[in-house]
Amino acid sequence: MRTIQTMYTWIAYESNAFDGMDEQYINALGGNDSGRFVPCWGKSSNKLIFELCEEYEENPYYVVPKRTKNSFLTDPATYTLDGKSVTTVTFAEPIIIDSEFLGVAGIDISLEQLTLINSNVKLFENGFGKLVNSNGIVLAHPGEYKLDKVDAELEGESGLKQLEKIKIGEVKRDLGFSEDLGQDAYKFYMLCS
Repeated sequence: MRTIQTMYTWIAYESNAFDGMDEQYINALGGNDSGRFVPCWGKSSNKLIFELCEEYEENPYYVVPKRTKNSFLTDPATYTLDGKSVTTVTFAEPIIIDSEFLGVAGIDISLEQLTLINSNVKLFENGFGKLVNSNGIVLAHPGEYKLDKVDAELEGESGLKQLEKIKIGEVKRDLGFSEDLGQDAYKFYMLCS
């Protein structure tokens, strides 16, 4: 079994939602200046690093799961890590117990890693997997030059209509022209966030 290489793994709880004792954990390991439990683990220069989540109250990866109580996949973001430019997305999952929102847990993963995982998808003779987020941005594709761009098949008015149908589960499969293959192909859609 292959290990998925995440850039960061993190969790951010609401005030006093972890154990009700934020006051006792002010500036302690995993606690911020209010004692809120917000640990974040990552890798830098092949070493495990620990830091605290910051500015989560203003960022979609926390705000959207809190508001919707559903999983959320961010648009790609590019930053520098160990002197290299890295483009990542965040998979965020709300923590809900007895219908109460307690916080969000998530991972940040590079598009390069998603593409590596996606490369294992082999469909028939020339089929492949492609991961596209809810805004139509390509997150994983055999042609890395397509990453972090709107999928050509989901551009324009007809593409946006198709994307909306996919989001609500109206379209699960389709036979149509594939920009990637340059010919008609069967396309299968599955919503993942």
